[in-house]
Amino acid sequence: MHHYLGAENVPSTETYCGGAMGFKDGVETLSTDGRRRRAVLPGLGERERDLVNYFAIYPNFLHQFVLKALKHEDHEGREA
Repeated sequence: MHHYLGAENVPSTETYCGGAMGFKDGVETLSTDGRRRRAVLPGLGERERDLVNYFAIYPNFLHQFVLKALKHEDHEGREA
């Protein structure tokens, strides 16, 4: 849907990282075929209509959940 080198990252902070990427020619949205079937959100400019934003929010709670799930105790209360 877009070129992986076409990102416009914002400066990372302790709480997030990410940025925007533009669509390839002929792609309008992140649907399976790239075609938009609904109106764009009101108030978006022409440039904003052609971008998708990706951000990772920290702390990554999913990562924390996986670590806790992997750390388990045996039936006598000892860490396994």
